Amino acid sequence: MIRNDRGDHFLLVTQHDHAAAAAALAGQLGNGRFDGPDPRPQVLLGTELHDAGWPMHDDPGGEADGPTLSPAGLPLDVLEVKPPLATNIWRESARRAAERDPYAGLLASLHVFTLSALAVSPTLTTNERFERREELFLVNQFQQDEIERQESLRGRLGLRTDRPLHLGLAAPNVDRDEDRLRFNFAWLRLCDAVSLDACAGRRLFDKSPVVHPRVGSTGMELAMAHPEPDVVTLDPWPFAAGRVELAVPARRVRREPFESVEAFRAAYAAAEPVTHRMTVRPG
Repeated sequence: MIRNDRGDHFLLVTQHDHAAAAAALAGQLGNGRFDGPDPRPQVLLGTELHDAGWPMHDDPGGEADGPTLSPAGLPLDVLEVKPPLATNIWRESARRAAERDPYAGLLASLHVFTLSALAVSPTLTTNERFERREELFLVNQFQQDEIERQESLRGRLGLRTDRPLHLGLAAPNVDRDEDRLRFNFAWLRLCDAVSLDACAGRRLFDKSPVVHPRVGSTGMELAMAHPEPDVVTLDPWPFAAGRVELAVPARRVRREPFESVEAFRAAYAAAEPVTHRMTVRPG
């Protein structure tokens, strides 16, 4: 769930709806400077499903009994999630995506594997980082499961499993199919970051993850800015259209701590759905 602070209330966007917005962005990728995803249908599906496990938490009455609260009593934001919830959701996201399509599943697995690596990175602040022994054990166990899943999916896709990999990817420029996987995964990460920034209504990133104008080309970062709460800009511009308009469902709840998770769930379930409209345009 993404918590968008609107002053007197929060707009709450589910990860499922954020991922649908990311897939809508992926569908617009490609212009004279940047090639679009290839194979396009599988990459769009992988982008759509990269957070497919989150309905377990975000949906009222979901498998995890619905959304939860942060220690401050606020609706739990995706950037505040801790194990074991995170590892369960990441694992289920990869499983559900792989069930639909092996290439989409591999992309989703690469995504959640990367998230797990970032969660234990020493570059994160203490609040964001998983660092307790039991947390690290859960992450290590999760990563081993995803390594096995990726090996199986690679076999189904005819991708080699005998090369050294870093976060599930081979070194650049050793194999055209591997370079294509890196290229497509970079687009998923870009669309995820832009959608997350737009849905959050605040500046989360100063620059995009590394993307590649062409399969096998040198990577580059795009400058990201948030000049208005519902506007994200990119430079250089990777999309076919001159601007991309996004609309995601959201729920409006009061901007104050809830006395209990039960009170929050009741308020969330009763909240009237609204449409959160966002614009992505050149910087």
